[in-house]
Amino acid sequence: AAAKIQLNPHKVVKLYDGPILLPNDNQRKYRNTLREIELDAVGNVYVTNAHQLNGSDILWKFEPNGVMVLRRDLDLSDPVVRAPTGMCVTSATLYLSATLYLASSLRNEADPNSAVIYGFSTKDFNLARTITVRGMHHVTSITEDPVTHSLWVTGFNLNSNPAPMMPYDPYIAEVPFWSNDVNALYISGADDLAMP
Repeated sequence: AAAKIQLNPHKVVKLYDGPILLPNDNQRKYRNTLREIELDAVGNVYVTNAHQLNGSDILWKFEPNGVMVLRRDLDLSDPVVRAPTGMCVTSATLYLSATLYLASSLRNEADPNSAVIYGFSTKDFNLARTITVRGMHHVTSITEDPVTHSLWVTGFNLNSNPAPMMPYDPYIAEVPFWSNDVNALYISGADDLAMP
């Protein structure tokens, strides 16, 4: 479960844990690999589970009171988002409703030199937007600029040198709210940020 914890004194205030839906639900056995947690502007809690090898990649939405209101099995629905990473919940704009963004931490088999970010509606988890980040193998983090509503994406590429000092090269990309296709930029002089 994800937990809301009071800081002083330290105690659990609320647990966010989805119910078992089916007797053989993979969530029962493999839901202990929680990866990301985010809040939206009204206090809804979003949690991802990432256990791709056992088919238990799950996205949940909980109301602030802890009641689960949405669940999406990321392995079973279209699009499939295996081993989700980089979760970001954005605010609504004049052009876009509030959106939850996720990427797969696995290499994009269709285009290994690009990463795909999926934007889901926070109302029903339907796919609202797909973004291609060219020149980035893996996404590690996504955040929103609250003024421009651009997304900033960090990630890395596997270094192609035969014996590299660092096995990964750091990359960054800005995604304007109107764009669905951007190029990543190498972060030069940042060897210690190999996996930003």
